[in-house]
Amino acid sequence: MSIRLIAKKGSTFHDFPYSSPERKCFHCWIINVTPPGPNQCLHSDVYWYAREAIYSNYSEDTLVYSNLPELVERDLKKLTLCPPVSLSNVSDPCQDIPELKEEVKRLIRLLMDYGVSFFITTKGNLSFLLELPGFVTHKPKLMASTIEVTPEIHRLLSPGARSFDTRRVSG
Repeated sequence: MSIRLIAKKGSTFHDFPYSSPERKCFHCWIINVTPPGPNQCLHSDVYWYAREAIYSNYSEDTLVYSNLPELVERDLKKLTLCPPVSLSNVSDPCQDIPELKEEVKRLIRLLMDYGVSFFITTKGNLSFLLELPGFVTHKPKLMASTIEVTPEIHRLLSPGARSFDTRRVSG
């Protein structure tokens, strides 16, 4: 399996069918850094909902979107009120893939430049984001690392992910 950078087609901001005036609930802008599919997340979680979703990409390669900052900036310029961004709900945005980390940094830099709040939930190492000037002081943001179960169950449920203790110690 190899890593392949691909261009995402179209807008990243979709408000359908939620844009009616009757809408009462809040929702986030979800920006996925990979398409969904079995080879798009190295953790291989057995409970991962996007692995076999009807809209999954079954490429043998791990695909990483290479043009998200450009697409997102185009969408940001159209908005008067920007919802918080949930970064990559279909795969872990902090996987140990250098190409992915570079694209995530480019996207986070753009969100910070526009003052957009964002959150990331990961089983990966977040420390690469510390390379971004101003990241630590940017507000608001939420960085969360998922908590797992016993090591034995962890190996069954998330065979490709680092253990929580390893993530906690290394950042």
